[in-house]
Amino acid sequence: MPLLETFGLSEHKINLLLMLYEGPKNKNMILESLGISSQALVPTIRMLEHNNIIIHHDGTYGLTSIGKIAVDEMIPFLQTLEFLESNIDYLAQHKLGFIPFDLLKRIRELCPYKIMRPHFSEVFEFNKVLEETTDSSKSFRIVTSLLLPSFTSFLSKWADEGIEISMIVSEELLTKIRSEHLFFFKGLLHKGQIKIFVYPGDMCLQTLILNDHCFSCNLLSKGGSISREQLISCHPGALKWGKELFEYYKQYSAPVTLV
Repeated sequence: MPLLETFGLSEHKINLLLMLYEGPKNKNMILESLGISSQALVPTIRMLEHNNIIIHHDGTYGLTSIGKIAVDEMIPFLQTLEFLESNIDYLAQHKLGFIPFDLLKRIRELCPYKIMRPHFSEVFEFNKVLEETTDSSKSFRIVTSLLLPSFTSFLSKWADEGIEISMIVSEELLTKIRSEHLFFFKGLLHKGQIKIFVYPGDMCLQTLILNDHCFSCNLLSKGGSISREQLISCHPGALKWGKELFEYYKQYSAPVTLV
């Protein structure tokens, strides 16, 4: 993991600590598992013993109480590094400033996920996975700065099916809705089939979607242009993370009662 080296962390030292986190091990077990020589292991063992991270007792090595606390805190950090490293190109090419820092530092919770890259001919079509999972959901939440051409037909279908729809839009998109989709959204609001909120600031994102089964987001590129790449995760941790992000935007948004 190159990012470990960036932070001056030795991979075999990390692996040793993670191994001992599972329980005490004797020297032969450690050497066999790490695939290193005794000469390479001894300096690491001595350094960790000197700093009260591990202890040698009755032929085995184990973590001290201090060591257990340190490794327990280290594991989320390593998971975050792994997430960043496996997505370094994607993350580096897109804007992440729309995510509050408390959630950004927990971005690993989106794992496992898929990055969908539709063909250019399908860029403006609604994702099939999200369509099918929303069909079997009780709620649908979206934060967006744009509307796909087919989106109103999906909204109409889900509203008629009694799915609870909450929509947070940018000020620019609200203006577009009022000029191009006035009667459609006015009808949904009048029937109580949708809740619309307007976010007053710069969203800096394309679309964020959350239903009962999946979370997805389309990020803007670093230059601010639309990206065809879509991150989708149907893991419970990602749903919780996505719900918190939606609620973050909702608390700063104003309800729209009249289009």
